[in-house]
Amino acid sequence: GTGKTTLANRFAELVLAEGGLFLSGKFDQLQQAIPFSALSCAFNEYCNMLIGSVDSQSVIIASALREALAQDAVHLIKV
Repeated sequence: GTGKTTLANRFAELVLAEGGLFLSGKFDQLQQAIPFSALSCAFNEYCNMLIGSVDSQSVIIASALREALAQDAVHLIKV
């Protein structure tokens, strides 16, 4: 009701126009007991996008994520 989604969508347009990456997730009141559920949703969509893509950039990003997260990746799985 206050325009948060409209603001986020406009910001996404600007980021994408500059060649950036914009991830978004929507807070679901039914999942409010799950910490960072919106962030988890956005990251999950991003990972699905990487899995579905076979270009060299997605391979580089996936490798960098694996390296950066290492053993901490298990915490993302729990969410």
